[in-house]
Amino acid sequence: MYLGQQGNLTERVTASVISLLMIFAVFVGVLYLLMWQTYVLWLEAVLICVEMAFLAFEIIFAFITILTFARYAVLHLCCRRE
Repeated sequence: MYLGQQGNLTERVTASVISLLMIFAVFVGVLYLLMWQTYVLWLEAVLICVEMAFLAFEIIFAFITILTFARYAVLHLCCRRE
């Protein structure tokens, strides 16, 4: 979370990409808890689905911010006046 926040505040693509990779790792861990754990309670399954929804939104917004930062960086480099 902290790395993604710092990447967003400083508008650095690298920090946002690293944060996105960590989000995917967390998503796999949560998927393990839901699919391959031996015994899952009903409440636990509901909470895991809610967490997966939040992670999905986080992934979508991370992609949007990375694309925005990258596009701004390219436009800024191409249109720089010296």
